[in-house]
Amino acid sequence: MINRRDFLKLTFISTFYPHILTSCGKKAENLQTFPQGIASGDPKPNGITLWTRINPYVFDKEYISVEISNRPDFSDILVKQTGKIEPSKNYTAKFYITSEELLPWSKYYYRFIYKDKKSKTGTFKTLPDKNQNVEKIRFAVLNCQDYSTGNFFTHKHLAEENIDFVLFLGDYIYEYSYDKEAKKVLREIYLPSGNDVASDIEDYYYLYNTYKSDIYLQEVHRKFPFIAVWDDHEYANDCYGYHAPDHFIKEEQKLKNLRIQANKAWFYNMPVNIPFSETSYDSIKVYRSFQFGNLMKLILTDERLFRSEHPCGERKFQRYLIKGCGNEKSPGRTMLGETQLDWFFNQLDNYQIWTVWANPVSFMELKLNDYYISFDSWDGYQYEREKILFKIKEENIKNMFILTGDLHSFVSGYPRLDGENVVPEFITTSATSSNLNEILPIDIDVSFLEELILLENKHIKYFNSSTNGYSIIEVYKDYVDITFKSVDILNLKKNVKIEKKFRIYSDTGEFKEI
Repeated sequence: MINRRDFLKLTFISTFYPHILTSCGKKAENLQTFPQGIASGDPKPNGITLWTRINPYVFDKEYISVEISNRPDFSDILVKQTGKIEPSKNYTAKFYITSEELLPWSKYYYRFIYKDKKSKTGTFKTLPDKNQNVEKIRFAVLNCQDYSTGNFFTHKHLAEENIDFVLFLGDYIYEYSYDKEAKKVLREIYLPSGNDVASDIEDYYYLYNTYKSDIYLQEVHRKFPFIAVWDDHEYANDCYGYHAPDHFIKEEQKLKNLRIQANKAWFYNMPVNIPFSETSYDSIKVYRSFQFGNLMKLILTDERLFRSEHPCGERKFQRYLIKGCGNEKSPGRTMLGETQLDWFFNQLDNYQIWTVWANPVSFMELKLNDYYISFDSWDGYQYEREKILFKIKEENIKNMFILTGDLHSFVSGYPRLDGENVVPEFITTSATSSNLNEILPIDIDVSFLEELILLENKHIKYFNSSTNGYSIIEVYKDYVDITFKSVDILNLKKNVKIEKKFRIYSDTGEFKEI
């Protein structure tokens, strides 16, 4: 029987250096050409970003083609381009397509062709023109998809929805082989390095390859474009800049290099079209915005790369369930960084349309028995939070709401300024990752936990940390509907359940359950 070290070595070689294994009897014609599927993302009124990865076993030609049509049989090909597969970039190919043949707010079909093999057919919808009249937008919110703690049944159900795009709020991968603190571990990953936590680019590549090999995740990507931002686990837990307080690597330069490797892996393996350079750990611009005609602007922020350190220290007891030390209110601390904060304020420029803030970590205050639950959230950056709330209140922005991930719970409520509700926030639970009661460093019944949080946090109207799932957002001119949908990630036969549905009204900026 093969031992673990040899297994890891064989897995690493087969993934990244397949030519070494030609004597192993693997026949290329029997292997899948596109083992991680296909994906689209970052739509434009006349463009899209398209992505795929070629199986290293069948790679012997660097060029690959992509075709776009308005017909599923490709009888009328509107766009055809040829590009390169990059072995050094995990054998991925990414096309940044802009064409006058693509019309705004329209559905198209696409496929990749490598040698004589065609990929499955994918679909995407372009963005509306800036001033185009749009009556309705329907999209999903997804985040926190730990491969080790749950089957991707959430993705299976999401793929059956009728939506325009998927908003992904971070934690696309988790940097470890499995969650050692989880009460359930269904699938363990063996990283090429042999470590339990990603420590080089090969580990990150292997994680993306493994996650993207899941057929249900592939199907969501195939059917809908993604608009994605990252959180911490695309690099390391509770990271800020290149710092990773829980990582076994402690040397500063090694951490800077590892941050660059994590950035590269995310950029090469996601259908994103953003400024990126490999020169330094912070030379990547994840924050950006998308305007959907005269109906909605979507603003995404990066809440990892430019933030200050945690306010009271980097040990776990200084980050979770803590009374505070005073630094959480310090004006010298930032979540977004000065440049991004100025950019964010400039994005709040059109009060005639809905403004949607895609915000990776919890914005509203969250306490349990007078202890802050987490200083990794905006509770650890209160001065900057108040600046943002003051701006929203001062400008009297009513048709705005916040969509948040990270907390592994369904939550609806209001961030407050001086005791006054300012803007609605809706937190989407995790796709698979452990719920809050499973990761807090205390043993507490989930129903009791939810009751305590609601009693103590009067600005929170709904709190559910006992399920996984996704949210559906339906945007109309006068109101927005938010639906929390839960999924049993252990039983595929169980149907999706609507946990709660809320409606936000544009004239008041308030929401109610419907």
